[in-house]
Amino acid sequence: MGPKTVRGAGMVWYREEDYSRILEIMSDADKLSPTFEQWRAGAERGEREMRSRGFLIVRAMLDPLEFAADCAARGICPDAKARTEFAAETARQHFGKTH
Repeated sequence: MGPKTVRGAGMVWYREEDYSRILEIMSDADKLSPTFEQWRAGAERGEREMRSRGFLIVRAMLDPLEFAADCAARGICPDAKARTEFAAETARQHFGKTH
């Protein structure tokens, strides 16, 4: 059996003080947890699951004002797809091209 493959992944992460603004700016806010505590519990479960599957996780801290401005500048909707792209780009920057 060979060495275990290690993969890097980004997960969008929010600060508690930003969560109400996150819900205001996201076009799919109805798909997000209604409270920060509920979101954090689910995110931590997801993070543990990913780690148990061999992923190295980087938390992609999302600033709602910067994210909204970036989405507007790029002409894209602030939604799950944009958040996923943000997390993936954060992971690429963190792990580099070798992972």
